[in-house]
Order: sequence, then C-alpha cells, then structure tokens
Amino acid sequence: MILQDKVALVTGGTSGIGRATAIAFGAAGAKVVFSDIRGVEGEETADLIRETGAECLFVKSDVSSEADVRELVQKAISWVQLALRERDLRQTRLCL
Repeated sequence: MILQDKVALVTGGTSGIGRATAIAFGAAGAKVVFSDIRGVEGEETADLIRETGAECLFVKSDVSSEADVRELVQKAISWVQLALRERDLRQTRLCL
C-alpha cells in the first residue's frame, strides 16, 4: 500500500472532498485522523474508513478555534504514539 506506516490528518472530513480524501487515504493504507464539527457524520465516515481496512480516529473539532486545533493535534499525536507502542509490543512478543 502506498501510504502504509503513514498518518493522514484531514479536516472537514465528514462530507464532500474532506470525506472522500479521508477514505482515499485509508484505502491507500494510511492511518487516518480526521475532524469536523459534525459528530454523527464523523462516526459514519469512520465506519467507511474502517471498511477500507484502515485504522482511524475521529475528533470532533472546530478548526476556527485555536483551542480545538491544539486539542486535535494533541489527540492525533497521542493516538499515533499509542499505535506505535502497541506495534512495538507485538513485535517484541514475536521475538520472545
């Protein structure tokens, strides 16, 4: 997959170009973090991304709010760090 081991961050990810982009990144193998102000649509989009086999994280946020953007980035970083730790643990178990 073209974007395997990459992370995509998409804003406006619950409709239109943003949704299509988030799904396309997932289909290309990326882990997808996406945001929007619409929660219900966010969960629907997350389901569509997961159908591609990709992992994703939806963060409800308003990109016109600096505090929301900071929170979005922090959640994305934390999620990726957790995924990396889990991967490392799986690899360690395989070596034991």
